[in-house]
Amino acid sequence: MSLEKRITSALRSSSRLKDVEGVIAEVKDAMANAAEDQAVEEARSIDPALSTAEAREARNNAADLAHDVRRLEASLGQLRERRQAIQDDESYEQRRQRFAAAKAERDELAALIRARYPVLAMELLEMVRRIEANDAEIVEVNKARPRGEKSLLSAEHVARGLPGYTWRNMEPVTRLADATLPIMSGPGVYLPVAHAGLYAAGIEKDQAIATASISFVEDFSDAN
Repeated sequence: MSLEKRITSALRSSSRLKDVEGVIAEVKDAMANAAEDQAVEEARSIDPALSTAEAREARNNAADLAHDVRRLEASLGQLRERRQAIQDDESYEQRRQRFAAAKAERDELAALIRARYPVLAMELLEMVRRIEANDAEIVEVNKARPRGEKSLLSAEHVARGLPGYTWRNMEPVTRLADATLPIMSGPGVYLPVAHAGLYAAGIEKDQAIATASISFVEDFSDAN
């Protein structure tokens, strides 16, 4: 297939990026070769050693080659535009796919949070309440511990492998009861435990949501 036909093919809307880039490289080579030949013919056209007829022929050849260079240059511009159009289309498709994947992951996470977070939060709240109740009991039994027994540590300290309320670098330990764990369905917190009692209604609402049928994802997606 001639270069001219390959250029025409590359400019079609169905052309691929790889093909267009290949033709662009060919056109650049052809332009360079034509420009070199043009310079040679121009030099010949004014060579006094040539006959008038030969000089005129060289001049005509140079003009033809100059025209070829201009045509190739115009083709190169269109090929570059076609390449940019393909790249823009591919970029848009990649962005569209990335957006769709992020949205699908968002919807899946939304359903997971709505179904699982209240359950997990309630489990943690119940565990912290047990820890606090046990800590209070430990304070009392340590006051009158049996002979030979060491003072009991909090279950949380035992679980962490710590002897007290600081880490080995003396940074204070953040107790689970002091962590902040928000209610999902409205204002309020599961933790700190001292505040959880103020928001019993919100906690109950979270539990109802967690046990209900999940239509949240569809509703949320429609709203966005």
